[in-house]
Amino acid sequence: MKSSFNYFINKAIKFGVVGTISTAVNYGSFAFLFKIVGLYYLFSSVTGYMIGVLVGYLLNKNWTFVQQVNKSKNYLMVYIIVYVVSLISSQLLLILLVEKIILDPLFANIYAIALSATMNFLGSNYFVFKKVNNLTVSNV
Repeated sequence: MKSSFNYFINKAIKFGVVGTISTAVNYGSFAFLFKIVGLYYLFSSVTGYMIGVLVGYLLNKNWTFVQQVNKSKNYLMVYIIVYVVSLISSQLLLILLVEKIILDPLFANIYAIALSATMNFLGSNYFVFKKVNNLTVSNV
C-alpha cells in the first residue's frame, strides 16, 4: 500500500514539474508572439496556452504517466477535454470569488490555479491515462 502511495506522490511531483515547464513555455510563447511578433494579445494568449498544453501533454504522456500509457495510443483529444473543463471550472470559481465573495483577483486566482492544477492532475491520472487492471485502457 505504501508503495502505491509513493508512486502516486511521485506522479504528482512529476506533474508539478511538467506544469512548471508547460507554464513557462505558455508564457514565453505568449510574450514572444505579443512583444516580438506583434500579434494581438488575445491571439498570443490562446496560442501560448495551446502550445503549453501540447508540451504538457507530451511530457506527461512520456514521463509522468509513462507506466500507464500505451505509447501507440493518442490521448490528446481526451487530454484537451480535461484541460478545457478545468479551465472553465477555474474561471467560474474565479468569477464567484471576485464578484460574489469580493476577494481581490490576485488572491482569488490562487484558488482558481489550485483548483485547475488539482483537476488537471486527477483528470490526467484517472481519466486520460487511466490504467485498468495493469493494462492500459487501449489494451482492454
